Amino acid sequence: MERKTGKTGNRPEDRPAPRAKAAGAPARQKPDNKRKRHQGGLPSREDLIAYLEREQGKLTKREIARAFGVKGAERVALKRMLRELEEEGVIARDAGRVLRPAHRLPHVMVVEVTGIDELGDLAARPVHWEHDEPPPPIHLAPMKGRRVRTLGIGERALVRLAPAHDEPGYIGRVVKVLEGAPKTVLGVFRGGELGGRVISVEKKARSEFIVAPEHVNGARDGELVLAEVLPMRRARTHGLKQVRIRERHGDVSKPAHISL
Repeated sequence: MERKTGKTGNRPEDRPAPRAKAAGAPARQKPDNKRKRHQGGLPSREDLIAYLEREQGKLTKREIARAFGVKGAERVALKRMLRELEEEGVIARDAGRVLRPAHRLPHVMVVEVTGIDELGDLAARPVHWEHDEPPPPIHLAPMKGRRVRTLGIGERALVRLAPAHDEPGYIGRVVKVLEGAPKTVLGVFRGGELGGRVISVEKKARSEFIVAPEHVNGARDGELVLAEVLPMRRARTHGLKQVRIRERHGDVSKPAHISL
């Protein structure tokens, strides 16, 4: 079953057949497709937020100003309004000065394959996700072309996202498969549901890594785990890098584990 995005086709066969007009029926008024503009061209805060929520394409300050007919000195006020919304966390700015609602994922981003969903498509999640709530589901559309290869769990790709049409989440179309697996570390987890640390078992480089609560993945204290080193952030905890636990291999104290 192929998932659909919110966009509809423009082919003749995709268009619905016109229905016959009943005798004596009043003529249906055509909807007003013109964008509502604020008095003088400058939109209100509410109109601006509603416009950003409604539009699905890439929007910059230039496109927004053109849509509302903002000219001259009003451009300064529009720029200030957008900056205030960005500072309040209502909207976000991506590469290329593209603006979007903060709760919506960027149009293009790097994702990691996490498994297979209920329809048999690859499921993925954003590589960079620093929010407390879980990320929205991402379903990868089948790749097409002569040089198509199947992505495996843990592999990463640059994808182009569009909101799914009939279900929550997004449909991702692979732009480029990123070669090279993320750096991992084998170690012993010390902590619990509230987070902890992974102590590397490598004798040449005994080091510790921080595990945030959302990255514990059900690991228990004393388990041998394989963890992925996360991208460095500006503010690190006690100078230690952060990791996300990907695999659990049981209690390290059990006889089944050899001395490392």
